[in-house]
Amino acid sequence: MQLTAALFASLGEPYPADCCVPKHAMPAPRLESMPASLTRSAPAIALFADNCGACHGHRTQVPPGFLHGDERTVAANLNACAERINYRLHMWTQPDEERVKSPMPPVPPAPHDERSWPASGALAELRAAARRLLTHSSEQSLLRLLGKHYDTLAACAPPVQ
Repeated sequence: MQLTAALFASLGEPYPADCCVPKHAMPAPRLESMPASLTRSAPAIALFADNCGACHGHRTQVPPGFLHGDERTVAANLNACAERINYRLHMWTQPDEERVKSPMPPVPPAPHDERSWPASGALAELRAAARRLLTHSSEQSLLRLLGKHYDTLAACAPPVQ
């Protein structure tokens, strides 16, 4: 929304109040067609499936379908996408004006809202699981990762089969 407002301002046009869908009006994530084996198998995979599966559980490249496939495939995809997953989860710790990418996952439905979600136990659990995916999960390596430009991180585009 900030980008759109800046674009309108640079064009000298008034920013229409109804231009963009407010974050709170976005539909709640829904888990669809995730294989039952993924939600009952490895706890880390189940955690990602529950929180990210609605968008990333399908055979798509945008958004990357890293949760599509059997357990072995999903585990490999999570490892390949670890840098970008950590980066996007970390955006929740940044003030809105300092975020270089949108935070993931989006705010889930009630009882969470944008103010309480960053401090929630569910997000902390997801961030801890994502950090364990990193090959070098020390605090220093995480800080180095976060200092990089997002587009220079390892690609997260599982092949569409």
